[in-house]
Amino acid sequence: IDFIVLNLNNLGTGTLISRITVLTAAHCIDFSGTTYTIQLGTRDTNRPYRTVTASVSTYHSYYNDKTVENDIAILYLDESVELDEYI
Repeated sequence: IDFIVLNLNNLGTGTLISRITVLTAAHCIDFSGTTYTIQLGTRDTNRPYRTVTASVSTYHSYYNDKTVENDIAILYLDESVELDEYI
């Protein structure tokens, strides 16, 4: 499931791995306590999608922003997502 993180100038994609967690790349995340607005369902905003927020994120403990090794992070959604034909 694609999503778009709309936050400051960050733009990333990821996968909804449970009803409350999204797997993404650490380089897409600003780890300063930012709230993220996420469009679940598609990157094509002409199709139906759902907007949710995520306030908490975590990244791989060995993530290296210079080499981009271990470039993985998890966003925790503020609410559980109900799955439908688009999500």
